[in-house]
This record gives sequence, C-alpha cells and structure tokens, in this order.
Amino acid sequence: MKKGDLYCFNEAQTTLVLVTKVFNRRDFCDDLNSFHGFPSIAIVSCVEVLTVSGENKGTRYTYEAPEFRQKYRKIEDANACR
Repeated sequence: MKKGDLYCFNEAQTTLVLVTKVFNRRDFCDDLNSFHGFPSIAIVSCVEVLTVSGENKGTRYTYEAPEFRQKYRKIEDANACR
C-alpha cells in the first residue's frame, strides 16, 4: 500500500478511493499496569484516502491499515472493480 494506489470498496463496487497518505500514528494507553505510571505507546500504521467515485465523492477518510485492508481491495487493472 503506497501513495497513489487505487482501491475498490468491497461492499459497493462503484466506490473507488485513492491513497493520499500512509503514516504511523502513536497510540497512547494509560492504565494501572503501566510501568511506574508511564503510558504505554503503540505504533499504529494508518492510511488516509480520498473518495474519487461513488456517493461520498471528494470525502477524506483515515483508517488503521488492518481495517482498511478488510474493507477495500487493490485495483490491479481497469476492469477489476466491475
């Protein structure tokens, strides 16, 4: 998954999204089991996409990478989404 890749929504075949940004986000978690009161930190891979077709055309969304891979599939050729 990289910037510029085109993906198709699994449930609505007419919805296409364009990957605009791939980044890592820090996820802080404060709980009682943390080391001496310091928060635990997880690095979460994220992707930002722009909807280029479908009913929400022009809308930007941000997903965590595993969730994005479940909802979308990469378009390899022009007829892959039909």
